[in-house]
Amino acid sequence: MFLLSDNKIDQWVKRWRRLLFFGLLVFVLPMALPRGWGIGLFTGFMLMSFGIYAFCFRKWRCERGLWMLAVLLVLGLGPCWIFFEYLSFRSLFLKNGNGGVVAFDWGRTRFVIDSFIALAVFSHIVKFSASVGIKNWRRTRNSRTFDVSALTESELVDFLSDTWCDQCGEADLGITEPVLHLENDTKVISGKCRVCGFRCVSEIIEIQGHDS
Repeated sequence: MFLLSDNKIDQWVKRWRRLLFFGLLVFVLPMALPRGWGIGLFTGFMLMSFGIYAFCFRKWRCERGLWMLAVLLVLGLGPCWIFFEYLSFRSLFLKNGNGGVVAFDWGRTRFVIDSFIALAVFSHIVKFSASVGIKNWRRTRNSRTFDVSALTESELVDFLSDTWCDQCGEADLGITEPVLHLENDTKVISGKCRVCGFRCVSEIIEIQGHDS
């Protein structure tokens, strides 16, 4: 299936720091090494972009209009990547204007390797952004967000402690930064796990007129 699951989206969102800093490292490495030795300029750029996207989509479950940002970022990143790839391709492969055969040396080899890896990362970015865009639109088109301060103290304590974290595989660890919203007549509360920071989402079931 093309769309990522909710848990997979949350896993990518949680890794935004790793993607950003590892991408920065890969991006800077060719500049730090002697000319012609380094590889990974385009791959680093894509990984940094992935990290930035994951950071921007942290509240994809409840923030209205985030799907528009997802579409905008993909449409903006794609042309930029294609443009820089073309400039490098032209400088490496189109030097010989007399129709002669261009030698396939290490510089051109590393360009091809870097381009293919960057393309693979870009495909993940497109899949991630498309999943966020579609699922955010589905969740928020009929969604309303409520102020958690409107809850009673006992309700708030119950909602913040009665949780399940898929990352930790444990219940009742508690959440921080709670967000209470209504999705298609279903009350949902979400927040970050107190232990691992993973995004936790719980459905609120009303029993005998009380939330639980």
